[in-house]
Formats: sequence, structure tokens, C-alpha cells
Amino acid sequence: MNPAPKIAPKVQALLEHSDGIRCMAFSPCNKYLVSVGTVHDQCIIVYKNTQKNGWTKLAAAKFKDIIDSVIWSKRRIITVGRRHLRVWEWDEKSVHLFIIELIKSSGEVYVLTNRSVLYSHLGDDADFYAAAAMGGDAVAVASRTGLIYSLNASSREIRMVCDIGREISCLGWDKARNLLWIGGDHGSLGYFSSFLII
Repeated sequence: MNPAPKIAPKVQALLEHSDGIRCMAFSPCNKYLVSVGTVHDQCIIVYKNTQKNGWTKLAAAKFKDIIDSVIWSKRRIITVGRRHLRVWEWDEKSVHLFIIELIKSSGEVYVLTNRSVLYSHLGDDADFYAAAAMGGDAVAVASRTGLIYSLNASSREIRMVCDIGREISCLGWDKARNLLWIGGDHGSLGYFSSFLII
């Protein structure tokens, strides 16, 4: 018997950023990928996966802030960072949207713009460090100092939910158990019911 032929894994390099990449995330449907460059690159780029061409650049924008994390909430992109909390959105068939304006340019690439979440009512602790999409429009956002916020990605409304009293470095949503997992800098890992956030 002849062994089954080995199929070489498909490799594709995406060389759109001029400097390092700070963070990236796949959309829930796995058809889109967003990458966020470092402070020296200052680009956020959305790619679409197609059968014919693999990953191709779909939309892009420049930013000036320091972004620490990026996630998807439905077809919206949420970026968090130092004094930074923004909702990004686009539609390939439309030029003007409720939250975002999308301008088609040459090469089928769109200019991606955004709207900031208004958080001045939250006080001085507005250095957002992590986020987790929790289904629908619900997003959990955490500050470095331990505050957990609830963000509605559609309306861009945000409210503080609780203070866990310790540093937060990352968030993760356990959909099967409806739990929000919280990781800290000193090896701490814990969770609580996401019903408290939604």
C-alpha cells in the first residue's frame, strides 16, 4: 500500500503593517481577521478570507492611541487601551452607516473609521486593558486596576459593574457555562457569572 500523499500546509504572509503587530482577533464567523499595529505602526487592518485569494485586505485605518487589546462583538470591532475605548464597524455594501462611515477606495479596500465610547462619567480610571465579547451586544471591559465595566457595543453605552480589588491582565468568556474569566498579573485566575455584567 502506498501511504496517503502528504499535503503541504498552506502558508500565507500578510505584510500590510510597517512595524510590529500588537494584537489580533478572528471574527466569530472566522471569515474576518483584524490586526492592530504597534504605536509605531498605528494601523488597524481588517482582512477577509476568500476561497480564491485567501486572506485579502478589506478595510484599514490609522489611529494615534496605544491599543492593548482587540475583540469582535458580532461584526463590530472593539479596541481598548490607555484612555482608549472604541467601536469599529463596516458594511461592504453600504457607504454610510449609523456608527461609522465607510469610503470605498481603489483596490476594494475601505477606509475604516470609528466612534469613541463616552466614558468621562466613569472618573479617572479610564485605562482599559482587556475586553471579552459575551454574546449579542454585551461586552465586558476591564481596567488595569480591577474595575469591570459592561459595554453595549451597539449603543456604545458603558457602566461600571464591580471592582474586583486587584489588577486585571486579561478576560475570557466561557459561553458554555456563562462565566467571565479574569486573569491577573500575579498568577490569579478567577471567574464570576456573566449575568452580573449583561
